[in-house]
Amino acid sequence: MHTSTSEPSQPREELASYALLTALRERRIGGAVLDVFDTEPLPPEHPLWELDNVAITPHIAGPSIPTEIAPIFNDNLRRYAAGRGLRHVVDRTRGY
Repeated sequence: MHTSTSEPSQPREELASYALLTALRERRIGGAVLDVFDTEPLPPEHPLWELDNVAITPHIAGPSIPTEIAPIFNDNLRRYAAGRGLRHVVDRTRGY
């Protein structure tokens, strides 16, 4: 997410970032889990850190290729069908 006040180098991306930040601030969307930013790590002064309806992960939110995702998904599907607990469940009260 890029929220510079200088001349935008990528106007569409900057406009989209501004729109997301505005929508989150105004609660037009309930929240967001964000993992990838133009500048990483996200600077401490970035306005996203101030929002209680945003979860920020350090660009390691989870597996990203099918050979990594499929086994976890398939195992959770079996667990769900059997009424067992799922793996890798988000605990919003703990922030992850």
